[in-house]
Amino acid sequence: MKKDDKEKLVSLGCLLLGILAYPFTCKWYLGIACAVCSVILGFYYGKLESRSDRKVIAGLILSIVYLAITVLFVALIGLYWSKLGINPWKAK
Repeated sequence: MKKDDKEKLVSLGCLLLGILAYPFTCKWYLGIACAVCSVILGFYYGKLESRSDRKVIAGLILSIVYLAITVLFVALIGLYWSKLGINPWKAK
């Protein structure tokens, strides 16, 4: 595989995984996996190529925003449960 083809595949994979993270919000573990893989591919592309590609930047932004929203959502649920006195790990 040529270097140009590899760069195109990595940049397209980064963008597609960043986009696919959002529909996979219903299955949160798939969304997180897509976002993390997109970030990894984005940084891998940065090692391959010194110039930046708009697809890679868009994929990284989408993935990082998705991960930030997910962390914020989990933190808010934890705060809500602590206010209600709910402990899901405590045996009944």
